[in-house]
Amino acid sequence: LPFEDNSVDLILIIKILEKFTFDAMYVLLEINRLLKPDGLLFMSTPNLNSVRSFLSMIRGDNPNLFTAYKPEEQIHARHNREYSINEVKIIFENSGFLFEIFTTILHSDGSWNIEAPGPPSGLRQLRQHPPGG
Repeated sequence: LPFEDNSVDLILIIKILEKFTFDAMYVLLEINRLLKPDGLLFMSTPNLNSVRSFLSMIRGDNPNLFTAYKPEEQIHARHNREYSINEVKIIFENSGFLFEIFTTILHSDGSWNIEAPGPPSGLRQLRQHPPGG
């Protein structure tokens, strides 16, 4: 992105990580480059470890919330890759972030998101991890 290193205070990734058709690590490394040392990243993504996903697998269905094989869904609505709780932790920590808040939230439809409670609503907060720290 055409921004200077360490020039952004806050970045939001709200229900977008699961839509990437490429390795999310590229985006997260770029976000880490852009954020100021005390910058914040707030993010939310579906939780592949949810009860809803587990029940879908038991029924023989795809555990993803929105799959590529549901004809009623448009391509921009589908989830190309949903992540487990541990995968989210690994990918963010490996791209230089430390979790300040990490939690899951149950929605009324039985799906879970990996998020943080409280303001800003439904967002998970991460802080840059200083190199070598």
